[in-house]
Amino acid sequence: MEIPKRQLETARIGNTCRSNLSPGAGRIVLSTVATKCSALWRSPKPQKASQVWPEQDNGNAPSRIVWCGATWRLSSFCHLHNLTNTEIILYDLHVNLYFVSGGTNPFGTVAHRPRIEITQDNSILNANKVYVVSPGDMFPFELILHSSVYDTLETTLVWGLFADVEVVLGNDVAKRRIASDAIFTFQHDGISRRRGWHFLYYGERELNQQDAECTDGETGFSLRRLREIWILHTARSHCEF
Repeated sequence: MEIPKRQLETARIGNTCRSNLSPGAGRIVLSTVATKCSALWRSPKPQKASQVWPEQDNGNAPSRIVWCGATWRLSSFCHLHNLTNTEIILYDLHVNLYFVSGGTNPFGTVAHRPRIEITQDNSILNANKVYVVSPGDMFPFELILHSSVYDTLETTLVWGLFADVEVVLGNDVAKRRIASDAIFTFQHDGISRRRGWHFLYYGERELNQQDAECTDGETGFSLRRLREIWILHTARSHCEF
């Protein structure tokens, strides 16, 4: 599922500079550098177009009794590396949602309408502007998403990032969709004593590290599922669109 876009914030674009990755013929890499999560407000206004869970909307606004709702700003800091011998043109970013779940424990006497929303709140596509990345250079940027939950005591979201680029091949231009080298997870816990949230990314190195730190029988469903999603996501890279 592709996450909908809203032009609420402007993507932070850095200056193109030399790539710090080893050159490789024909390689275009979308690397993840860091993530940052911050809570914005406690009583967001529901946006039906942004709803990703549950799939069926009953048409009613979420209640404000069990859980008053909250919104988080999720920032991903990434670099697009051009390790080819020709120019590439970056003209848009897309976010694909792979997994979403919400845990609820409603009271029998209270209206309870859980909902999870997420939007990509910016795009580099602004006034038809594109960005040219020369061979051996990298293009840094920050992508911003907003996620809101209502009446939801536990939340898990997993998504991946894609960059739409054009590769200049003489007089021809080939369109490619480049997958990020990592997938992203946002989890919210409103039940346990350690209530809170976290926003992380998992690439091959992070997944292998998690495997090494887990003893037999500890990996569980979550880590196995993350690896499956990462394999699915990265396999879609360089596909024409």
